[in-house]
Amino acid sequence: MAPVPLTRPWFVGISNIRGNLHAVSDFSLFRGGPPIVQNSNARLLLIGARYGINAALLVSRMLGLKNPEDFTPESADASMPAWGAQRFADTHGKIWHKLSVRELLADQDFMNIGV
Repeated sequence: MAPVPLTRPWFVGISNIRGNLHAVSDFSLFRGGPPIVQNSNARLLLIGARYGINAALLVSRMLGLKNPEDFTPESADASMPAWGAQRFADTHGKIWHKLSVRELLADQDFMNIGV
């Protein structure tokens, strides 16, 4: 990961992934949380390829695939931006937010990395 000067604190830098440069953002820090510890559990989630944008999110870990039938829709979270407002509850009652990649890539705060 190569750091980029004069960018927001949550913008980690540029990474060469399979021969393509990707802009990497610390998703926790972007959302106002603590920075992601870059250890063996941390992963880069490539999110923009479908939309022609080489963007990646640095996340603390991946949990794998989940069965959609195990989730029940909940009321939207009005305090969240459009890219994370849709909520679901799993069979244990834990609340999950669905990431709308299209909305995130259209978010002016996310796309404006310069200070």
